[in-house]
Amino acid sequence: MNPTMRIRKVAGAMAIVTVLILQWGCDPGAVLDALTGGGGEPPAGQEIPGPEGPAGPTGADGQDGADGENCWDLNGNGIEDTEEDVNGDGQVDVQDCQGVAGADGLDGEGGADGLACWDLNGNGLADEDEDRNRDGVVDAQDCQGPSGSSGQIGQAGVEGADGLSCWDLNGNGLEDPEEDINGDGAVDALDCRGPIGPTFFDFFVEDFWSAQRRAEGEIRLDDIVIGEVFLGPPAFPNRVRAIGFRAAMPVMYYDGDGKSPGNDVTMRLFFHRTGSDNGKECLVFMVDSILLQSGSDLAQYGETRWVRVDLPLVDEFDAALRGERGDVEGMSVAVDLPVNSVAGLGYPPLHAGDRLVFALTTVQDDGGEYHLLDVEFFESYPGAALLANAVVFDTEDDVTCSRCPTDGPDCNENGITDECEICDGDGQTAGDECLQDCDGNGIPDECELDCNENEIPDACEICTGQSSAAGEDCLSDCNENGVPDECELDGNDCNQNGIPDECELDCNENEIPDACEICPLDGGAAGEPCLPDCNGNGILDECDLCDDGPAGVSGLECSVDCNGNGIPDECDGGCE
Repeated sequence: MNPTMRIRKVAGAMAIVTVLILQWGCDPGAVLDALTGGGGEPPAGQEIPGPEGPAGPTGADGQDGADGENCWDLNGNGIEDTEEDVNGDGQVDVQDCQGVAGADGLDGEGGADGLACWDLNGNGLADEDEDRNRDGVVDAQDCQGPSGSSGQIGQAGVEGADGLSCWDLNGNGLEDPEEDINGDGAVDALDCRGPIGPTFFDFFVEDFWSAQRRAEGEIRLDDIVIGEVFLGPPAFPNRVRAIGFRAAMPVMYYDGDGKSPGNDVTMRLFFHRTGSDNGKECLVFMVDSILLQSGSDLAQYGETRWVRVDLPLVDEFDAALRGERGDVEGMSVAVDLPVNSVAGLGYPPLHAGDRLVFALTTVQDDGGEYHLLDVEFFESYPGAALLANAVVFDTEDDVTCSRCPTDGPDCNENGITDECEICDGDGQTAGDECLQDCDGNGIPDECELDCNENEIPDACEICTGQSSAAGEDCLSDCNENGVPDECELDGNDCNQNGIPDECELDCNENEIPDACEICPLDGGAAGEPCLPDCNGNGILDECDLCDDGPAGVSGLECSVDCNGNGIPDECDGGCE
């Protein structure tokens, strides 16, 4: 034993003994018991373990164990069988050992919101110093970094063919004389300019005065501004009969050269109408005007015009807006009067700065009260100045309240539609001549067929249970073709009895009436071959026989022909 180790063991034992002596006192027996288990002597035959000896030499390797089974070898035969290619990839290997994927696990709790790109200090607040682009807003725009350096310029492409110059109208590349559009002696881009478009204006007039038209044609406007502006019954109490207003063409009313006038001007009158609607008369007002140009005196502007206001037809109003007497509780209407267009007032062209005064005077009313709300003047698009809700007359004698449509049948081509010429038709006024329409078909009688020229249409003369329009006896129409029989007899009445041949009895259906085929007693029917009627009953023998003809023609009994010779027995003695 190593001496050092022995010393350490002795020292350890002594330490133990020392501890025991200290614990149980100086009794050696107690110490011995503690060491021997309480017997005083070690047990007989029991060895006290000695120190561990040195490790022995390494033994020889044992025999290898049998190979284990591959995970894919389902039948344990050690062969890569086809059915063991579980994943179908053409190979039998560990990839076929994977089991079926398990169900997805539950989603985890959402993470905390990330920092906005602009939130430089991460406090979640839009701080003033984080507005990097100084646009007053802290947002993603502040996250943009500095612009990078420009890339290299690419190579220039192949130069394309020259394009056509805007002035080159024929595309020949030459400056042709006709291409000098503006006539300045040079063919250049200035010839490509189109005409200057119109400059439009639009303004309202809201101030109205009491107006008076003098005999010499001038117009005087009272100084008193009218608060309640009405057109309506001339004798309406506490209302002025005429109203006036002023307008000035604005400076912008030019076509571009500062000298020529612009497009036509339209005056739009905004009315609100209340009162009864009698359906016959109409509102007509007279339009007078004067013109004041810079440096000149007042002068009449255009001729006096008479304007009829056209309201919607009565049946177009909602019944809920009408009272028991048919009163119209209120409706608005805008009247457009083109000032310069021949379709409107037909006044001369206007220039910028022209000052106008208009006076409207009631000359005929429809029982309603027209409150003039505003007047609008506006420049119309070229060719678009249209008359609306009104008709303009050049003289008072031409004024009519007829509201006949301008489009529709006009059988007599007199410029008045049939609808408005028929008596009791829409728009007829007392004293107007109207045309009769006996059958109510919307066509005046004078345009209907009248074969006998007695001024009564054929349709009203034919006996159809309807009495003649003129109170005359009605006329027959045996073939019901709409023409009285008396107008169809020419060459069509062989026996001159006033009945067209086609309406006579024709038993053999040869289009010759029997009355004209029967042989007269004196022989021959006007030189034509005739057919016998031996018994004189008005029926051809060939139609009178019971075996061949239509038995009982005209209600008569048929005749017997016992011997079959085509002659009724009563005419040849029969078979006796």
